[in-house]
Amino acid sequence: MAAFTTFTREALIRYLRMFGIKNLDSFEPIAEGIENSTYFIKSIERGIEQEYVLSIIEQLSLEEIPFFNQILQILAASGVPVPAPKRTLDGMTSTIFCGKPTLLFPKLAGKHVTEPSVEQCKALGIELAEIHLLLDTQVCLRENPYSPDWMEKAVCENAQEFTRADLVMLQEITREYRMSQEYNLPKGIIHGDLFRDNALFIDNSLTGIIDFFNACNDFLVQDIAVVINDWCISKAKELVESRRDALLDGYSSKRELKAKELENLIKFQMFSAARFALTRQKRDESGDYLKDPGEYIDLTRELYQSI
Repeated sequence: MAAFTTFTREALIRYLRMFGIKNLDSFEPIAEGIENSTYFIKSIERGIEQEYVLSIIEQLSLEEIPFFNQILQILAASGVPVPAPKRTLDGMTSTIFCGKPTLLFPKLAGKHVTEPSVEQCKALGIELAEIHLLLDTQVCLRENPYSPDWMEKAVCENAQEFTRADLVMLQEITREYRMSQEYNLPKGIIHGDLFRDNALFIDNSLTGIIDFFNACNDFLVQDIAVVINDWCISKAKELVESRRDALLDGYSSKRELKAKELENLIKFQMFSAARFALTRQKRDESGDYLKDPGEYIDLTRELYQSI
C-alpha cells in the first residue's frame, strides 16, 4: 500500500457521491507498500463517523478487477473477515478514479502486529485454511503473475544488484522453481501476500485479512510458505518454531496438509523468499528502494543453504 496517485479533495468528493457518501470529513495516504495507492477516508453520515479504505490499482487493468471482487464477495459472505468492496448506488464495485481502477472498502477494526504471538499464528493458520477451502471449488482463475518465466526475467533484469554468488543462487532457484511446477501438490486460489501488514488483530482475535491483489491460482503450500517467512521469523531473523508449529496446527485443524506438502515446505519458502527479494528491487525517484530487499535475499540464502 502506498500513495503514488494523488488527487484533490473536490475530485474525491465527486467520486464518493457515486456511493451515496455526501459528507467527506478527511482523507490521508497510507505510506506502506510498493504497488497500489491507498488512502484512509473518513465521512460523517447522519452524525456518525464512517471509515473506508480507498485503493487505486496501479498495475492491473479494469478487466482484471472482477476476479478480486468475486473472491472477496465469496469470502465475506462466508464469514471470513475480509473487506467486501462497497457498491455504488447503481450496483457497481469496480470503478474508475483518476483514470485507474479503484475500489472502496469498509475499514476493518484491529491493528497490525509486529511480534506475533503463538495464538495469533494459530488463528491466522485456521483462517488461511478456510480461505483455501472456500475458494477451492469456485470458478475463479488468475494465472500466477510470479511464474518461473517472470522469475527468470526478473533475475536477468536485476543481475547487477546481486553478488556473483547470489546471482548463481537465484539462477539455480529459478530452475528448481520451474521444475516444481510439475509437482503433484494441491492447488487453488492463494492470497499470495499475507504479510503482517495485511492482517488485523484485536488482542489474539483475527479481525481482518486485507490486500488480495496478489491472489492467484497456485500451490496452496506456497501461501503457507509466504506466511511462515514473515510471521514466524523473529526480530533477530531467526525461525520461531513455536509460531510455525502453531500456524501449521491451526491450518491443519481445517485442512489436513499432505505429506508431500510438508516435505516441500522449506523449498517453497525458498521460492517465496527469492520472489520477494526480486519484487523489492523497485526504487523511487531518488534511487532508494521502496522496500529493502536485503532481508529477503538474506533469507533466500539461508534457505538455499539449508536444502
